[in-house]
Amino acid sequence: MGKCEIKDKHVLWASGVALAAIGAGNVMEPTQPTMEKAFLTGDTAKAWGTIGARATGIACVSLGARDMILAANEDAIAKTTRNALRVAGCTHAAFGLWVADGIRRKEIQNAGGGAAVGVHAVLAAAALWRGFRKEDK
Repeated sequence: MGKCEIKDKHVLWASGVALAAIGAGNVMEPTQPTMEKAFLTGDTAKAWGTIGARATGIACVSLGARDMILAANEDAIAKTTRNALRVAGCTHAAFGLWVADGIRRKEIQNAGGGAAVGVHAVLAAAALWRGFRKEDK
């Protein structure tokens, strides 16, 4: 069996797909019926509103597109890619903390929210590891 190697482009693709999926869901369905069932509790869905969902959706799609474009660009400057990984890592860390706080406040369900926290934690760790690593030999 071959060696499993995680490269910058793998982490950026994973980050891009996750952020674009979050964003597309928010942009396309501002009333969030799926999100309400999977993540939100009580009156949280009403407080979220359509403006917040769409604004977050547009930002997530943009960040996701950036990550995927850099991952696909073989000519990207290494410094640009590493800086993008650092931003992606901070973005996923912030999303994970935001969801964890929502669980603590009982605004986000434990199951869906816990899964989201886990995914964001893994993506944050991978992106920050690749973004701050010493040069590959």
